[in-house]
Amino acid sequence: MEAIHRILLYLSSRPTKVRVLQHLVIESVRQARALGLTPKLVIWDQGSNNRAVTQRLGVTSQDTYFFVDGEKVFLIFDPPHLIKNVRNNLK
Repeated sequence: MEAIHRILLYLSSRPTKVRVLQHLVIESVRQARALGLTPKLVIWDQGSNNRAVTQRLGVTSQDTYFFVDGEKVFLIFDPPHLIKNVRNNLK
């Protein structure tokens, strides 16, 4: 069976407020489900608003997921930035 990959993308011209960003994340998961997809993972960078939403969703280093309508969705920071941050800290 062929895998179907779709990306939901929102663009903004300035930083998005934390409450709006949290709403967009949850609604994006719901919209993906409405299309028949099963989102399991949200990936984003380590911007301050993203980190604030991560906290509001209850995501921690021990519990790397949040729930949308009772379904678990994992959240990770994008790997290239994580590698860059490790590199920068080792300099």
